[in-house]
Amino acid sequence: MLGWLDPFDVEGPNERRRVEVLKTVACGERRDYVWARLLPPLAPGAIAGEGILEVVLLAPRHAGYVLKSPLSEAVHVYVCSVPGVESELPDDVAPESVEVEFWGVVYPCGGNEPVSNEGTD
Repeated sequence: MLGWLDPFDVEGPNERRRVEVLKTVACGERRDYVWARLLPPLAPGAIAGEGILEVVLLAPRHAGYVLKSPLSEAVHVYVCSVPGVESELPDDVAPESVEVEFWGVVYPCGGNEPVSNEGTD
């Protein structure tokens, strides 16, 4: 398990989702994206999109952050979909095929519980 995803600037209540990395993926010149499974999946229209979002493409918002377990600190991410990708997840995706669904933060976990970064400056 990579950590816990919280949607960032989204209106209304949204539950924290468990993030499990499936594999790394390249997108254009970037090599820091990952395919990930969200548990529970996002229901249609819950945050974005019209379909269920269970497998997503996560992209760090800032250079130098890596989505690799164990996370040492929270990482701001774009949560993306790639229309047309179904069961076989490609190792490379074209940047123009990626659709950003929303922005979130992946928090490190301790066991099965989220670990807060608050007060660690």
